[in-house]
Amino acid sequence: MISSFSRNFLVDSCFWIALFDMRDESHSLAGELEDVVFSQRVLVPFPCLYEFLGTRFSRRPLVIEEIDRIFIRSKVELIPDELYRNSIIERYITSSRTGRTLSAVDLIINAMLEDINLRVHGLITFNVADFAPMCRKRSIQLISGV
Repeated sequence: MISSFSRNFLVDSCFWIALFDMRDESHSLAGELEDVVFSQRVLVPFPCLYEFLGTRFSRRPLVIEEIDRIFIRSKVELIPDELYRNSIIERYITSSRTGRTLSAVDLIINAMLEDINLRVHGLITFNVADFAPMCRKRSIQLISGV
């Protein structure tokens, strides 16, 4: 469960995909987390938009209305990725050497989690293994609902 001290939640693409896609295996879980997530300040890494605002969502007017409703809320903030892009290739090579190659978006999210100037108190994701090491290192609450 989400503790009361959490204020700024970084939200991974998988949450948005599950929230808006009824066929996604984590759809009901995303729905259960929705009210709690949106009672906090939601930080959306800009690259996550590229992952979840795909063609299948753009063809569904009800999804577009829901995205509009959520993203005009004052507590939702898009986080630019310019500061984190330069380290992507190095991080990609390093992650591949550990046997777990992460996507560019996941690498940027990990870089954001590592950034002490970006005040992140919690991360919402269903891909726990991709972010658990950095969340442990920085004492960031990992919320997966699982």
